[in-house]
Amino acid sequence: EDEDEDEDEDEDEDEDEGEGLQEISSYVIVNYEGSFFPGLVTGLKKKTTVVSCMVKCGKDFWKWPEKKDKCGYRAEEIVQVINAPKIVNNRGAMYVPEAQKYWA
Repeated sequence: EDEDEDEDEDEDEDEDEGEGLQEISSYVIVNYEGSFFPGLVTGLKKKTTVVSCMVKCGKDFWKWPEKKDKCGYRAEEIVQVINAPKIVNNRGAMYVPEAQKYWA
């Protein structure tokens, strides 16, 4: 009986694109029309991962936009799973070291 339950769970995982690399609340870098943005995974759908993306803030920093920017991304558009951004000031600016190579 337990084996059947495990098989069902595996089937559900196969339906979610992203090959299991992303999970809700993980941070990623996405490729949006040739530009790269860090963001937070907020949902998993059958063929896409829903990511709330950050916006550039100055030369080296990022912040959350006033209006959330949520989009569904296909597995091939998710470039990298990253660590959580580091808050650098009280105005919401954050440092995302992994994003530096895409914006150098």
